[in-house]
Amino acid sequence: MELVCKLYNVTLELKASKTFFIYNLMDVVLTTLNDMTKAANIEDFDKWEISEAYRLGRLGKKDGKKTRPILITLTLAWRKKELLRNSKKLPENIYITEDYPKDVINIRKELKMKQQAERKKGKIAYIRYDKLIVKDNNTKIPTKENEKRKRLPTDSPTQQHTKEGKEATALSKINKTNALGLPTRLRANSTSENNKQ
Repeated sequence: MELVCKLYNVTLELKASKTFFIYNLMDVVLTTLNDMTKAANIEDFDKWEISEAYRLGRLGKKDGKKTRPILITLTLAWRKKELLRNSKKLPENIYITEDYPKDVINIRKELKMKQQAERKKGKIAYIRYDKLIVKDNNTKIPTKENEKRKRLPTDSPTQQHTKEGKEATALSKINKTNALGLPTRLRANSTSENNKQ
C-alpha cells in the first residue's frame, strides 16, 4: 500500500534565490518543468498533470540557509518516468529525486555501500526500491570461440560446376514461335536495317 501511495510523488528542490508564495507555487513548478521540457525536446506539462504541489519542512524557526523541497504528485506514471529521465536538463540549482518513505530511505543508504563494493568487484549492481540487485558482468574480450560466426563466401555464377565437375555452359537462346500460329507484323517505325528490307 505504501508503494501505491508514493508512486507518483517526485521531490523538486528549487535552490534558486527566488522567493514565492504558496498561491503561485503551482505556476512556479509548471514554468520550471516546462523549461526542462523545452531543453529535452518533449511535450510541455499541463496543470491537470500535476495533482498536488506543496512545500515540505519548516517546523519551528525560519532558517534561510536550508532549502525547502517541493513535493509534486503527478497524475500520470509515464510523465514521472520521463521527468526523472530528463532531470539533468533542468536549469541550474534545481534537482529532482523520487520520494520514498523514511524507512526505505534508510535501507537505500545501507544498500548504497554494498552497491559500491559490488561494483568494485566488477559486477553490475543497482538498487530498485529497497532491494539490491547484483548481476555478473558478462562482457568478455572476443576470442575465436565466442566470436560471431560469419557465413562462408558463396561461389560466383561464372564458377558454377555440374555434378561431374565439368563447367556448365550457358544455354543458347531459344527463339520462341508464335503460340497461336498467327502471323506477326513487322514494326513499321523501326530504324533497323533488317526491318526495312
